[in-house]
Amino acid sequence: MNRRDAGDAGYGLLEALVSVLIIGVTMTSLTMFFLRSTRAANLEADRQSATQLVAVALERIGQFPGRSLLTGRTRAAVDAQWALPVPGVQGYLADTVKAWDTTVTDEAAATVPAELPVVLAPVADAAGGGTFTKFRKTVYVGTCRQASTGGSCGRDTSGTVEMFRVVVAVTWASPQCRQQTCSSTAELLVARDLTDPLFR
Repeated sequence: MNRRDAGDAGYGLLEALVSVLIIGVTMTSLTMFFLRSTRAANLEADRQSATQLVAVALERIGQFPGRSLLTGRTRAAVDAQWALPVPGVQGYLADTVKAWDTTVTDEAAATVPAELPVVLAPVADAAGGGTFTKFRKTVYVGTCRQASTGGSCGRDTSGTVEMFRVVVAVTWASPQCRQQTCSSTAELLVARDLTDPLFR
């Protein structure tokens, strides 16, 4: 029987430990990659769902005649909504003048149509009849002025056509977004006295 040299003693154990270490580092890297990929995929899926919910909301809001967009929106509720805007709407609001229902006499009894919530509200699932627990929706309504030839609609009073700017924001909680809140937003311009909306 051949005997191993003393210098080779324990070499098999050292190889095994190095192999385990290499496998451990590789598996940790793969796990981190998998977790990041899963988070990114989940965020993209949520973003697509929110975008679809915004599109559905805009389609429904487009059915409202111009001035009825303000129904039940009290000045106090609008002030509170605009004081703490959800992420993603600041750019729209910068070019918009607040608007509210001046016919409201009893603010406590004022009711806003479900399609136009002033506060963040659960999004209704039209197909299933329930609500989406993950997503919340709020709708900002204000006015802006646009030249009769078209172009941007802003606060500039030289614009001859007054329009309603409706901004829909759908939000959901996620650690991957700033302030732990993600949002999908879009706007719709509606002529103040006409029913035909202008999509942007």
